[in-house]
Amino acid sequence: MVRYKALRLAVLVAFVASAFACGEIQAPMTLALEEGSSMTISLNPDTPNPLVLGTVELEGGVSTLMTAEIGYWDLVFHRPILGTLEITDLLFAGTPFSLLGIPTDEVCTIQDPNTPSGGTVLIDLFDHKINNASLQFVMDMATAIKVGNPILAGAIPDGFPLVLSVDSEADLSLMEMLSLMTGDAEGGLSITQTLDEQFEVTVLGAVLSMGVEGELTLTTVNEFPTGPLLDDCIALLGL
Repeated sequence: MVRYKALRLAVLVAFVASAFACGEIQAPMTLALEEGSSMTISLNPDTPNPLVLGTVELEGGVSTLMTAEIGYWDLVFHRPILGTLEITDLLFAGTPFSLLGIPTDEVCTIQDPNTPSGGTVLIDLFDHKINNASLQFVMDMATAIKVGNPILAGAIPDGFPLVLSVDSEADLSLMEMLSLMTGDAEGGLSITQTLDEQFEVTVLGAVLSMGVEGELTLTTVNEFPTGPLLDDCIALLGL
């Protein structure tokens, strides 16, 4: 049995080494929001009775580029590999809510060009067992929530600033990990993140304290998602 496991390990290491040339690898990865992802937006979230503005149902996704340096001895000795995540595209579209009695119309979340986004990923190709792998994400998505109502859009030209933080670990089979890192990512990875964020925004000269709570589930896909809310945001933002 020991010899069998050693042989199996040697075969897997050789297979993985053949799949990746040692050195830097770059793997694009697109994550789509699953149905049911939503965020509830409120005013004065620190008070005993915050004012709930509405729950926004979301669709959309985020495209990333994972970069890592893989060495042959990392594979041989099962060493976890630290990589970086760069966000290359992000668009979430949501159902409308009302702010100060004004309907928002379209709700479109884009990457904030003025605030850095990105993070790190820890890749373990042999997590505890020979045929198991894992990914640990730590990522900040700096976003701006733009709205379609011209009155609110004019009062908040840069949108609502919101940093969405993801800190999650996902277990995969070794084959799922290899598929993910070679560009065939459909459904191979799913992560769920609870939201509990606060921010301030100035509207018509008034500083408003706002909070966001909810849950996002992101699943890998091979194509950026589409949908009617996304179509409205693409038209609104001229994308």
